[in-house]
Amino acid sequence: MPGTDDLQSVDAGSSRSSLAISDAGASGASSPGKFGGVPFKRRFVVPAVVLGLAELIFIAYPLGIAFDRAGLGGDMLLRTALPVGVSAIVVWLAAITAWLLPLWSAVAARRHGERVHKELAARAYRITLNGPVRVLLLRTGLWAAAAALIGLFLHIFADWPIERIAEITALASVHAYILSCIRAVWWAQILGRISARLFAAGSPLRRFDDSHFRRFTLVAMIVAGGVLAAQAAFAYYLVPISFAQYLQFETYVAVATLLGVTAWLVFARMMTRDLRRYLAASRNEVVTAAPPAAVIYRHAQALPYRFAVMTIAVWLVIAVIGALVARLHLGFELDDSIILATAMGVLAIAGAIYEQLWHRDVLRPLLAHLTQRYRVPVRSIAPSLSLRSKLLLSFGGVVLLACGMALLWGFVQYKNLATDAAGQQSQLGLQWMRSELQRGLGNEPARPAPTACAPPCTGSPPTPPKRPSCTTSTTPTTSPPSVAGRWVPPARPGTCATSSSAAPS
Repeated sequence: MPGTDDLQSVDAGSSRSSLAISDAGASGASSPGKFGGVPFKRRFVVPAVVLGLAELIFIAYPLGIAFDRAGLGGDMLLRTALPVGVSAIVVWLAAITAWLLPLWSAVAARRHGERVHKELAARAYRITLNGPVRVLLLRTGLWAAAAALIGLFLHIFADWPIERIAEITALASVHAYILSCIRAVWWAQILGRISARLFAAGSPLRRFDDSHFRRFTLVAMIVAGGVLAAQAAFAYYLVPISFAQYLQFETYVAVATLLGVTAWLVFARMMTRDLRRYLAASRNEVVTAAPPAAVIYRHAQALPYRFAVMTIAVWLVIAVIGALVARLHLGFELDDSIILATAMGVLAIAGAIYEQLWHRDVLRPLLAHLTQRYRVPVRSIAPSLSLRSKLLLSFGGVVLLACGMALLWGFVQYKNLATDAAGQQSQLGLQWMRSELQRGLGNEPARPAPTACAPPCTGSPPTPPKRPSCTTSTTPTTSPPSVAGRWVPPARPGTCATSSSAAPS
């Protein structure tokens, strides 16, 4: 049948996730040499220490300085944050121990040259596949839950508003998700090396069958974390918005990213339906209308680019809706909303380029299997995307990233310069007005009363002073007036020139 391959040799009743423990070195002294480099538990010490310090710097510290703690005493913060932090650490250690215990037992038995039970081997093999995604979700969820609980306690005991709870939860989630993506990549490398040394797969196709969609999921989540990190840095350091507006916008971005990644996974599951049917036929399962090898080869070649286009589409929807929310609901300036949406779209294109390269690496074992086993005529199969389309997506995306970010940077710098110039001009006008007021009050024979410049607020509302009559003149003066040798702005057309603005005799 079209999908028959090496997986037929495996027992039909065996689990998909169970692999035999490698026997190369189970007897003799080669086993300690194969696993005698770094002990199992020490492989995870460096990621734990490095990323733990990074979380204190990039998550705990920003959360501590981002919100006003003036009305909160140190005792209240200690009684609130300490139990939540200890509980989060306990949950993390318990989950990691439960997940890694089967793998640790399999490695220990392998070092002693003992046979590993089939069920234990299956559980150890599954954690090497599911571990990175589980770690990413658990670490992000713990930080988000901890921030939400602290905000809830402060809402009850310190009258924090509900909006502030949402902001602190979103800020913790965004920062934790970015660092958890790095942790997931690190764990994937460690577990991949352990799996390659510990397990002996029947064929590369079987490893692909067990891990392909998990790797698709991990790649999509990591690319989303990269886009999220770049967008947050751009909005915080380059876009001229207040910190309160930044928190409001990041609250929306956190929720939109969760929904976007979920939608991506649903559509990706639908797009890989033919691939799953082919792999099910390879496992000698009864599948109706199993696609032939040539169709699967063509589909696998186009799948990374379809994933990339879907990623761009998801982020463009997030960017457009985010611009509308920022402009209509949050009250951002129109140009700031456009800048944020454009930057998110450009960064999504850059992320999609790296994502399609990563997905091609995931699909490489399947393409190699189809080429070698079925002698698929590669040259006679029409590709789903032409060479021009692939080059446009790859090289054109890089050019768009460079040019787009350069244009956004230039526009933001121009806007900042214009804003600074207007601010400096306003400061000069205020300083001139202040000096003229001080000069006029200094010429008074007696000390001015507090009500000399401002009418009293008690009693009936003050009557606005009558505007003195003056002659409207539109003819500019030939030379700017001066007071005590200093330049004084001339009177505008249609305004009255006071006696203090006349040149000294």
